[in-house]
Amino acid sequence: TTLSRSPEELTLLLTGERIRLDRRVLYSLLFWFAAREGEGCGFRFTDWDRKQEPLGAMIIDTQYQDQPLKGSRDDFIAKRRFPVHPVPAALIARWRLSGFASILGRKPRDSDFIVPNPADMEARKPNGVYKALIEDEKRVGIEHKRGRATHGFRKAWISMAHAAKADRETVRVLTHGGRKRDVLDLYTRWPWDNLCETAELVRLPDTAQVIA
Repeated sequence: TTLSRSPEELTLLLTGERIRLDRRVLYSLLFWFAAREGEGCGFRFTDWDRKQEPLGAMIIDTQYQDQPLKGSRDDFIAKRRFPVHPVPAALIARWRLSGFASILGRKPRDSDFIVPNPADMEARKPNGVYKALIEDEKRVGIEHKRGRATHGFRKAWISMAHAAKADRETVRVLTHGGRKRDVLDLYTRWPWDNLCETAELVRLPDTAQVIA
């Protein structure tokens, strides 16, 4: 069983100055989009649909190295659109404007992964992200516990959504996609406005929202 993370731990991992900026950005993507590690590693700038309203949409249809999503073969349609909460929207904009080049040595391109591997500009691998996370926990004084891996960011978002009284079926659609039997009425049963309202229920202390 994957352990969740407390708001205090999230604040340290998303804002701790002892943690390198690119890692903080990646951890933030994993949390704010309730993403599996492979999904977060596979996010590209082009995956952000800014035209969607009232909130933009992060299109989650592949994972690292453009591989099929986990879960796409079971009862769920894993491909999904996740509302871009104002906090990650500002984060990605700031990261693209200045942070990306400061860490990676050049300006970002539309086709780039949002947080690529500095060594080759390809997608980071989940195992490498996990090892980095263990190092970063030590840097900010968090005791590492077995079962609390990168998946803990995703579980924390789900737990916080439930604590905020979000509709559980809506949370499931956001984090797992729709069930195959519901595909024909997925967007009528769960209108985009409702999905956005659910995403905006999840909040962190102000200190955790100033990331880059």
